[in-house]
Amino acid sequence: MKRYAITLISIVLAVAAANAQLLWKVQVPGNTKPSYLFGTYHFAGSSFLDSVPGFNQAIDNCDAVWGEVQRDSLSAPDAVTKMAAASKAPADSTLSELLSKDAYKIVARVFNGYFKEFSVTLDQMNSFKPIAISAQIEALQALKYFPLQDQSDMLDMAIQTIAMQKGKTTHGLENIDDQIQVLFNRSLVKQAQDLLEQCKNDDKYQQLNSKLLEAYRHGNLEQIDSIMFDPTIGGDDEQYRADLIDKRNAKWVAKLMSIMPEQSVLVCVGAGHLPGGKGLISLLRQAGCTLTPVSGKEQ
Repeated sequence: MKRYAITLISIVLAVAAANAQLLWKVQVPGNTKPSYLFGTYHFAGSSFLDSVPGFNQAIDNCDAVWGEVQRDSLSAPDAVTKMAAASKAPADSTLSELLSKDAYKIVARVFNGYFKEFSVTLDQMNSFKPIAISAQIEALQALKYFPLQDQSDMLDMAIQTIAMQKGKTTHGLENIDDQIQVLFNRSLVKQAQDLLEQCKNDDKYQQLNSKLLEAYRHGNLEQIDSIMFDPTIGGDDEQYRADLIDKRNAKWVAKLMSIMPEQSVLVCVGAGHLPGGKGLISLLRQAGCTLTPVSGKEQ
C-alpha cells in the first residue's frame, strides 16, 4: 500500500496548479443534470482548488459530495480506536522481530534521518506495523517539497467541509473497516520486506514522490498511474494493484450507478483511481456514462 498508506498520519501537503484532466463531467443516462468526478491528491491543500477550472461551479451545481470516506467518520471515537489497534503489531511480530539486525539498522538510519527534528526514533515505533512506519517516511519525503501546517486543510476533507458549508450532504464510498482492510491486508512479513526495500532505495522513492506530485500538478493521469505502479518499487504486483485500485473501483462504480441516475453528485477520490482500463473513467463509460473533461467554460 505504498502510495495509499500515507493517509495513516496527519501530515498535509500543498500543491498548486492543475488542468481539466482532474475534473470530469459525468452525464448519466436518465438524468439531465450532470455529475462530476474529481481526482484528488490526499494531502494537497484546499488552495489547490483555486486553480482547477470549473471546480467551484461543479460543487455549486451538485446535490451531494461523495469521497472515499465521509469526513466526520474518521474522527469518530470508534474509528480512531479501530485504526490505532490496526496499526499496532502483535507482541511477537514487532519490527525488530520481523527484520534482521542489519536490516533494522538500514531502516533506522533512514527513519531517524527524517524524524530527527521531531526527536522520534525507530525504536519508539518498533511496536507499529511496518506499513505504518512506511507511511510516515513517505509523508516526510513529500513534506520536504510541499510543506503545509494546517492538517484540517487536507484536500479530500476540505472539499467535504466546503460542501457542508454550501448545504450539501457528504458521504463515503467506504467506511473505516474498508479502509483498514485496504491498508493492512498484506502480511507483516511482506510489509517488512517492502519497508526495507523502501529504505534501501530512499533516493529512488524521493524522486518518484517528487515526480508524482509534479504529475498531479499538471493533471497527468497516465503519468500518475505509471509512477504509482513503477516496477522498480514493486508496483508491478498484480495483487497489490487489484486490492488498492481495481476491486475498489468496481465497488464504487456499482454504488455510484445506483445514485447518479437520481441525483447529481461530485465524486472526489484519489487521482490514481481515474486512469487505466479498470479506472473510474473507463468503468463509468462502460456503464453507459459520457465523461468529458471540464474546461471551466461550460458546466
